[in-house]
Amino acid sequence: MRFHSHRTLALIVATLLGTRSSDAAAQSRITTIDVPGSPNTFLYGLSNLTAVGQGLADDGVSGPGAAFALGSFLPYNVPGALGTSFNAINDRGQIVGTYYDSDYNTIAFLLTGRSRTEFAATPASQLTQPGGINSSGEIAGTYTEDWESMHAFVRRRDGIQTFDYPDADVFMTQAFNINDRGDIAGWFQNSAGSHGFVRDATGRFVSIDYPGAFLTRAFGINNRGVVVGYFQMARGAPAKGFTWSNGKFSVFDVPDSVGVAPQAINDTGAIAGYYRSADGAFHGFIATP
Repeated sequence: MRFHSHRTLALIVATLLGTRSSDAAAQSRITTIDVPGSPNTFLYGLSNLTAVGQGLADDGVSGPGAAFALGSFLPYNVPGALGTSFNAINDRGQIVGTYYDSDYNTIAFLLTGRSRTEFAATPASQLTQPGGINSSGEIAGTYTEDWESMHAFVRRRDGIQTFDYPDADVFMTQAFNINDRGDIAGWFQNSAGSHGFVRDATGRFVSIDYPGAFLTRAFGINNRGVVVGYFQMARGAPAKGFTWSNGKFSVFDVPDSVGVAPQAINDTGAIAGYYRSADGAFHGFIATP
């Protein structure tokens, strides 16, 4: 759900407390985050201290961008942009995201303090969507040159490398997060459906499929190698969250939700994402051990 039209973003800053855990069953406290004035809130990124997300109106266009610290929200938008989206933040406070210019072009950027650097995955990219940034400033994300197929990229100091899941049947590869080892979490699409993956720094892939699921998508990975994402058991079935570590799954859910999408996990085992309530609204959440 990271591709919204004219997204207006909320930067949500929260102090995360708790002991280390890699098991979703150990998550004992869930805090709902709702951006004031926005009927829908999404959390996408999570460092060891900070979560980032967006507030979005039902029309998919309007809604206040904001920052949250100790209970107060402050608006944020790239100057002159129609909408701004923060997708991830690292422990150094660097942020990656996108904004929409006046011609509705999507521009990817890296924000370091007050300095904003714009970039594209390739010269021919029609869309570059950064999904994660690690402590070294390496960025993982997704791009398209033709709006028909999606490809993944990793941006390092020595340049940008593009990649796809190594299967001739794959027509979509999306990367969403990168840890400090250079491991990347994401998902790919082939004729059989959607499958999660982890790609390590050497380029080796491991696919992730929840047993019996119709769809599995991975989004976040921490420095311990724990992956979070969601799965559906059938087309149209409610999404359920999961954590995955060394081939073992744990199911994650938010009480009273009708669908949950974990997006990020930090080194304490805290999970950020969003869920849908019975009235159809989306809410951000942070689950702490």
